[in-house]
Amino acid sequence: RVSSSSILTSWSSSAAHILEHIVSPPTLQVTSLDELTNTCIPGPDGVEILAYTATNNNGDGKNAIILLHEFFGLNPSIVEKAELLAKDLGCTVIAPDTFRGTVTDFVPKAIWLALTTPQDRVNDDLDAVCRYLGFDEVGSNADSAKKLAVVGFCFGGGKAIRYTTQRK
Repeated sequence: RVSSSSILTSWSSSAAHILEHIVSPPTLQVTSLDELTNTCIPGPDGVEILAYTATNNNGDGKNAIILLHEFFGLNPSIVEKAELLAKDLGCTVIAPDTFRGTVTDFVPKAIWLALTTPQDRVNDDLDAVCRYLGFDEVGSNADSAKKLAVVGFCFGGGKAIRYTTQRK
């Protein structure tokens, strides 16, 4: 049985957390892709896909993660996550720009970008990233010991699931 005082304490703690974000929301930082990216990948139809690549020289070089950004676009937060994953897991992490040059900190524009970026184009771009990493298709490689994961946050998570279920 839950007491009313524990419910009130839990609610007030949650309300305080929400109020803190309303009063002083976390700042989003829009950084140009030229400053963030360190990799240019040949994409479909001659398009170049900008990406950030993080590596860990202590790894075996066989494993890779494609990390897809949230609906704000490729930003310092995703670059930081790529660095941490590469360091912690000893693999290569590549974070491609699936919006092809657009980043924002304005939520309505982020929603518009998420809704208007076609899955087929994202899939084609991710195929190019896989080829760049030495995979013909997701999880397929002549070296069976080599592994690939495709993961993402928010928008990127949905695109990762769709990619891995639509392209084999």
